[in-house]
Amino acid sequence: MIPRLTLIKTLRHELAVVAIFLASCAIQATALAPKQRVLAQTETPADNVFAQATTQLNQTASALGDAVKGKGDPAHVPLAIVANDLAPFWTAGQIGSLRAASELGAPVIFNAPIKPGDATAQSNIIGNFIKEGYKGIAFSAIDPASIQPIIQQGILQNIHFTTLDSDAPKTGRLIYIGTNNYNAGVAAAKALLQVLGSGGGKVVGLVGALTAQNAIDRVRGIKDTLKGTN
Repeated sequence: MIPRLTLIKTLRHELAVVAIFLASCAIQATALAPKQRVLAQTETPADNVFAQATTQLNQTASALGDAVKGKGDPAHVPLAIVANDLAPFWTAGQIGSLRAASELGAPVIFNAPIKPGDATAQSNIIGNFIKEGYKGIAFSAIDPASIQPIIQQGILQNIHFTTLDSDAPKTGRLIYIGTNNYNAGVAAAKALLQVLGSGGGKVVGLVGALTAQNAIDRVRGIKDTLKGTN
């Protein structure tokens, strides 16, 4: 079992990296080539991996911060992070984004739909940031399909997008920073099997939003692992 504090600290670091990554793209005004759009993600949800991920995130944040020193004016690079709701889960993320804003000198705003799972509200929030001229926007997609048009509209206006927590791979976003959710589902299923033992049993899973890519990937990992068991 991963301590809640460990998860919160990791999220905080991830949001700091997201903000710094967005700033580095926007300040230098250069998008990554397609072959560079790799996933920056934790592979297996285990304590030692989270510790390694925190170290790697700190190193990435430092490298990106160094890359933009003396290039452009961060004060004129407004950034936005759009979560999937206003749950306390995201408090650590807000702290991380403010830390990055302070280090960079770039303004960062954090927003999310009031109603959980409100994909339309999330699209509207992102659309407003696009209209206001934000240079970089990170988001945790509630519904990767419905949000695709507004993201691609922003890309045409040279706005840089990243995803975190829940991906939207077909939108054209630059990079996803977060957990490998399929592997997380596999790990959850293995834990279930261990608890149930040889007798097996019926299980039920709860997710925040069935349209979210992280939920889709985790459910797939669980189902694939449980297939053929008791």
